[in-house]
Amino acid sequence: MLVAVGLVGLFAVSALIEAFVTPSPLPTAFRIGIGAAVWLAFLGYVVILGSAAAAKTRERDPRTNPHAQ
Repeated sequence: MLVAVGLVGLFAVSALIEAFVTPSPLPTAFRIGIGAAVWLAFLGYVVILGSAAAAKTRERDPRTNPHAQ
């Protein structure tokens, strides 16, 4: 369920970019900059939240944490 909620947010951001940035008369370099900034934000989201989720999984996994219940 949490994955689905995250995907809804990602699709919303991509829809906003496609609706307002892609057809805009902004210079190409500026539009590419917006795309690069959004891509870096996505990578940060994946790395930070992915690391947190992996850490929680390792905490609860009895194979990697002998003190897990």
